[in-house]
Amino acid sequence: MKRLSIISGLLLLAMASASMADPRPDLVAKVKAGKLKEARVSWWGFDPNDSTSFLQAAINSRVPRLIVDSLPNTWYANPLRCVSNQEIVFEKGARLAAKRNAFQNRGDTLLTLSLVTNVTLRGPGAEIRMFRDDYAAAPYDLGAIGFRDMIVILGCANVTVDGLTLAQSGGTAVRIDCARGKYALPSTNIRIANCSISKSCRRGVSVAGCDGVTLENVSITETAGYWPYSGIGVSSEAGPHLLRNVSFKNCRVASCSGCGIDVVLGGARKQDAPAVDVSFTGCSVKACDIGLNYSGTSPGPPYPRGALAFADCVFERTRRYAIKITQKPLDAVKMTFSNCLLDGCCANSPTLPDVDLFSGNDFDPPVDGIAFVNLAINHYEAKRDWISHPSGNWAAADVKAIAGRVRVQTHNAKKDTNLDTFWRKATFLPRSHEATPPRVAFRPTAMNVAVTDTAKGEAVPLAPLKAKGNVRYAFYADKAGTVRFRARYLPLNKQRSSSPIVIRPYGEEKTVSQAYLPDFHEDGAGDRTLSFNVPAAGIYSMDVRPGYNAFMLTATDVPVALDVSDRDQLCLGSECTVFFTPPRGRPFAVFTCGSAAFDVLQPNGTSALKGDGGRDWSRFRGSSWGMNDLWSLALSKPKKGGLGEYHVDLTGMPGFFFLSNKKYWRVK
Repeated sequence: MKRLSIISGLLLLAMASASMADPRPDLVAKVKAGKLKEARVSWWGFDPNDSTSFLQAAINSRVPRLIVDSLPNTWYANPLRCVSNQEIVFEKGARLAAKRNAFQNRGDTLLTLSLVTNVTLRGPGAEIRMFRDDYAAAPYDLGAIGFRDMIVILGCANVTVDGLTLAQSGGTAVRIDCARGKYALPSTNIRIANCSISKSCRRGVSVAGCDGVTLENVSITETAGYWPYSGIGVSSEAGPHLLRNVSFKNCRVASCSGCGIDVVLGGARKQDAPAVDVSFTGCSVKACDIGLNYSGTSPGPPYPRGALAFADCVFERTRRYAIKITQKPLDAVKMTFSNCLLDGCCANSPTLPDVDLFSGNDFDPPVDGIAFVNLAINHYEAKRDWISHPSGNWAAADVKAIAGRVRVQTHNAKKDTNLDTFWRKATFLPRSHEATPPRVAFRPTAMNVAVTDTAKGEAVPLAPLKAKGNVRYAFYADKAGTVRFRARYLPLNKQRSSSPIVIRPYGEEKTVSQAYLPDFHEDGAGDRTLSFNVPAAGIYSMDVRPGYNAFMLTATDVPVALDVSDRDQLCLGSECTVFFTPPRGRPFAVFTCGSAAFDVLQPNGTSALKGDGGRDWSRFRGSSWGMNDLWSLALSKPKKGGLGEYHVDLTGMPGFFFLSNKKYWRVK
């Protein structure tokens, strides 16, 4: 009898569920006639495999209050678009999900709100989800990984997202931005509250192009899959982009592969560009790579103005820095940290400082304009500095407004420090009086390059320099035809790059050949051959974009160089020697920065400068007087710590680090 009653109960439940999903054309007609102000999506219908048409039709009805039913099955859908003046209520237990094997196109978004007003998405106990890991495998285009967002709000006004659980976005879970176009209409009065966001591919929340955004009681965890893997991203670009009245309250970010909070204020600014106004209050970041990463990529003044404030925030157990600030001069946005706590940070890198200040280039102004008001720092491991000590272009006289009061607590002591003039003089070392030569552009002609090839026609092994991020090589071909390289792609995470390797005549935009990185993905196979057809003799550029994976050329029969003419290059764990050919009688500088020992070697093999790695740029400034001098830079494991990431750079001459001393060229 008991078993029979259970079976009967299940049958009744199934019948009730089926009746809930039965279409109600009579009620739909009343909605269309304006007689009903509330409706259920199930009135239009339900399909356990694809309910897109029913969901979109219900939304398009413009009924003021639309209820997404809680059914035993999930509402699977293709991309949907919202309309103005509508509240969509997800019943407790309701599930809306991206249709499996759909969302094939870059930019496919589950819910798009574009140029709409007065929209609410509400649903405590309801879930909206995508399938992040699906998009990293066939048949999906790997080049579109990270660009399938869940909820996108563009140029909208009066939008609320409340109480929803958002899981496994194929890009960013909630992206707020302006509507692109001539006037770049910003989003205004946007509120995201009481939401739980997990396992997004690119970012949990992204905020840009807005005037009035509040995020309150939002939890973001486990962002991973596509750079920058951050919990919260805040950015302001050039032109009319706004970033005003943005407030984060009681938000929690944890276990992200990248930064907990990533703030980028860059692009060429106009003199009258609106001031930035962003605040974080009572927020926490735990167990992310970096707690707060600020990057001001503006090439020069006028810098972004305004305020970026953190109050009562906690940065806890970050793997690297608690706070990293790059390219934020005194005249840029003012930063304030009030009553914040850095608790046991740099957990995986106990020699790093909690706060890292990075100027970017030797000619950039120092980071300045930061107030640390009662900053508390807890150190649980080895004794270390709480802030970096930049040198080179930095000087105490330059740094005017890094101020406040800091308390560092260890297991047996505490130390209070006033960040005053005396502290600044001890922290920021005097400026070097030796000028650093600027970058030199290279424009090849038939007359200004002399090529040396002592193994002509032979493939020679190359310095095992593993490059990360965007990397540019240059190579010389002595005739039209096929040029071959042996190469290795070193994936550091599941996100494989699908950007092609592009070959161009050096200094030109036209593409003459290309190949794809996934064609020689590791899969235990080691090196692969890359072949390119070039139309004539000359110097060519080779652009490779492995993302945050690594790439290495291992052999070739042509002269090839790592090209740092435009910017320094990030490298990974490579013990090797590279070569460069300074111009006669002119000053040059060779730079390194990061976790590697280095030795700048003169043509006779004697050392010009040695170093054992470090967070700040080390540089050798000198000149060469020989007609055919070939200098070298040897990189090796430092005495302290392991061989990790480092940067290399070269100025005062065309920035070519040659990968073999048997094949190279010299600019006359």
